[in-house]
Amino acid sequence: MISFIKGEPSEEKIEKNIERLAERDWFSDLYAQHAKFIQTDENIRYIIGHAKVEKIIRNEIKEERLKADIIEALTV
Repeated sequence: MISFIKGEPSEEKIEKNIERLAERDWFSDLYAQHAKFIQTDENIRYIIGHAKVEKIIRNEIKEERLKADIIEALTV
């Protein structure tokens, strides 16, 4: 239902956000462990694609929230 409301993020946006997040230690570690899953799972790609990464990395609380959302999606 959420994807219907917001629409699907473009592959370009998802890949750009992954590249930007890969500069963060926490995401780099997660990506090293779960690269295939991150590249194929629709839920994780949706979360990453809709994230406003530039704003998020400037706000520690928002970054922690994104981190928690990605970790939760990895464990489901």
